[in-house]
Amino acid sequence: MSKVNAESQLNTDSGSASGESVGKLAFVTGASGFVGKHLVPELVAQGFEVRCLVRRVLPSEFSELVGVTEVVGDLHDLDVLRVGVAGANYVFHVAGVTSASSEADYYLHNVMGTRNLVDAVSAVKPPLQRFVFVSSQAAAGPSTGQPRRETDVSNPITAYGRSKLEAEEFLSSKSAHLPYIVLRPSAVYGPGDKEFLPIFKLLKHKYLIQLGSVDRIISLCHVNDLVRLMARSATVEVHNGSTFFVADQEPYCWSEFERLAALAMQVEPRRIRFGQKILKLAGRMGQLISRFSNWPVFLNSTRFDEFLQPDWSLDVSKATNELRHVTLHPLPTAINELVSWYRRNNWL
Repeated sequence: MSKVNAESQLNTDSGSASGESVGKLAFVTGASGFVGKHLVPELVAQGFEVRCLVRRVLPSEFSELVGVTEVVGDLHDLDVLRVGVAGANYVFHVAGVTSASSEADYYLHNVMGTRNLVDAVSAVKPPLQRFVFVSSQAAAGPSTGQPRRETDVSNPITAYGRSKLEAEEFLSSKSAHLPYIVLRPSAVYGPGDKEFLPIFKLLKHKYLIQLGSVDRIISLCHVNDLVRLMARSATVEVHNGSTFFVADQEPYCWSEFERLAALAMQVEPRRIRFGQKILKLAGRMGQLISRFSNWPVFLNSTRFDEFLQPDWSLDVSKATNELRHVTLHPLPTAINELVSWYRRNNWL
């Protein structure tokens, strides 16, 4: 594991843009995030050399990995991005924000960050074979009575979803010169996940807070299934600009998730219900706190808008057929493993 020297790396790698470079050099943004921490070792295991964009230093989880280097900076440092993409055969754009204090912040990080990265590719002209953009189910919006397909008209209901969709549309405008695909994962969970952790912390105290209907339908994806597909998606032959939903083959009822979570925690919880009016008021309060503190609040109006939707199911047949996507971590087993991981790492 080493740090890339910006000037020497750019001089060395930009000369390979003629196409003489061979190999599997991948540049990964968001390497220190939840998905990124799982993606990097998966890429190494599949024979990629990996260059990571990180804000400070590489995560300690990467210390034993061979062929992993770091570029320190962010998506708004154009010089750093040029160094990062120089000589890259593949770009995995994972970085972005899921919680922000304003719509402008979502735009800054998710849209402008993507624009800056593509501008760096255009400037350096690496021997790029594929740009894999990790978008979100939120860019499509909730389903309307049947699992969403990629051909359905997108209707995002949150600022986060709108920012992801705008980033997708920007990539589409560059499709003549950029070999790219879009992956739209559902809610992702697994070891190291903090989004679902509050549910299990409440279960530890034998409580369940009901946010929205227990009968709502959701799609979920285990992080290890996602990163395996991400690595494969870089080299599978598909149409340029293709979009793929990524989730378990079958959606779940939220009540089933709660049942399995309580079973894994070995508790019989007491359910606390809140009406929609109270939830919406709490969401607006969270939004105000976020706006005045300039700090994202998890339980804001965006989150409650998502919780109150009756259907977030996805049809993943396209990813199954074209990317050979499979579910190797079904929910009943995966939740037990997740609880064990939380406990081993003193998160519960």
